[in-house]
Amino acid sequence: MKKIFTLFILLCAFTSCSEVSITEEHFLLTDEVKYYATITESDPASRTYLDEQRRQCWHAKDSISVFRTTRNERFNFDGDTGAFEGSFTRDESESADTSVGDAISTTYALYPCDAAATLDAEEKISLTMPAMQYYAKNSYGPSANVMVAAAESAQSDILPFRSVGGYLVVKLYGENTTIASITLAGNNGEVLAGNATAEARYGYTPSLMMAEGGSREVTIDCGEGVTLSNDKENPTEFWFVLPPVTFEKGITIMTVNSQNQMDTQSTNKKLTVSRNTAKLMAAYKPMFNGPANNELWYKSKSPDTNQFIDFYVEGYGTRVFGTNADGTESIFEYDYNPGGCCRVKHFSGEVTQLPYHIFYDKDNLEEVALPNSLRTICEGAFIACDGLKGIIIPENVYQIDAYAFRACTSLETVLIKGQLTSLGGMIFYDCTSLKIVEFAEGITRLTDRMFGNCVSLETITLPASIGQIDSQIFAGCTNLKTVYVKATTPPDMSYWVFTDNEHQNLNCKIYVPVESVEEYKKASNWLTYADQIEGYNF
Repeated sequence: MKKIFTLFILLCAFTSCSEVSITEEHFLLTDEVKYYATITESDPASRTYLDEQRRQCWHAKDSISVFRTTRNERFNFDGDTGAFEGSFTRDESESADTSVGDAISTTYALYPCDAAATLDAEEKISLTMPAMQYYAKNSYGPSANVMVAAAESAQSDILPFRSVGGYLVVKLYGENTTIASITLAGNNGEVLAGNATAEARYGYTPSLMMAEGGSREVTIDCGEGVTLSNDKENPTEFWFVLPPVTFEKGITIMTVNSQNQMDTQSTNKKLTVSRNTAKLMAAYKPMFNGPANNELWYKSKSPDTNQFIDFYVEGYGTRVFGTNADGTESIFEYDYNPGGCCRVKHFSGEVTQLPYHIFYDKDNLEEVALPNSLRTICEGAFIACDGLKGIIIPENVYQIDAYAFRACTSLETVLIKGQLTSLGGMIFYDCTSLKIVEFAEGITRLTDRMFGNCVSLETITLPASIGQIDSQIFAGCTNLKTVYVKATTPPDMSYWVFTDNEHQNLNCKIYVPVESVEEYKKASNWLTYADQIEGYNF
């Protein structure tokens, strides 16, 4: 029998796990005499990876940041892909003057090369743990595995690199299943990515300190898609690179397939990821069952067939759902499953809209799966659905009207796949449990008081496509700590955006592209938050 929704507690899968160590500390010779051709911006990113024996290998296109003084210099790998050691030579596109920068006690290095990285007065290296990583077969992805090195002395040219993070390996299998992305988050809000500081000493393992306000989730982008193995004994592995971390209340893993359907798996078991150790999770099969275009699936708190959720649209005396292209009403039937789920099936065409107040005040609604045919979510569609915990907005949705999810006080996670062109005001107003919101690139405007009084919201990322931010978007978001704005040009912004309900500035950091910091600090209304704006390498 078909399952209606995809939120499961995987105590068995996540309780069973194992650890393996990764072979590291390959020694690398930096050559300060020879100068080779530069790697241009169009070349692939650094790609250090694991081989079949889980040994760390270098890629021919790798480059590192070297600190012979406090100045950051780029060095490029001379060897072939698959080598464990080899020489690096300084990028000849850089100035030959190596006297720039303050003297330091020895030579340090960072992988991957990061032009924004610095070495401070205490000889600690600034770096970024990536929130967006990329799939690689049986390995972490390009540039994900951050490493640091310290030479034995200033006269030594031997750099033993060591990883600063550890690895969580999620193993999936399934028939005819293609994965688009997979996201990991801790259930206790652990910081997993963003700005950090590493201390490297010759002969010692490095230490890593994550900055406050970093990302609380890490995503592996699978590009055009990764087709899963259908063999449970030989599953497909997804390697997350994480700072050493203990997930005190367990983890949640959200997997999105190529049809933009999501499977969410959670455990509340404490889990620790150690430096240079791979935590291997037990293999599991994600469940991506989703509604057909003429269906809507939902789960209510009560399995009692007499307590199905009834949908009454204002102005109608019968239960209706939307309107067909010819103006006729779409009448639906119920199909009960013993698991406590209910399927709503249409007889007369695709589901293209959720009408006004369709789920209004249905506090027994826990979960809902929307079909890819959906285009519009009308005003107040889910208003005051106190039991609703998470929702995925399909990619074809182009319009969400005002108050759509207002006062959904249990709503924690929203994944917006659609490239929305129209957003009404106060969509998530008073969603006091909202923690994670993911936008697809393409959305251009955030509307008035969209996240007003979302007191659990701590971190949010606004895509590069954002061009306009209306007033009081985050009014009353008293726990908002970190805002990432990817747009290189400051969006047109109204007043009282990052304030409480008394119009006092929120105590949050606003990270913008490094090259745009000064422009943001001078832009209209952004200048109000100039002291809170910092650069970030997206």
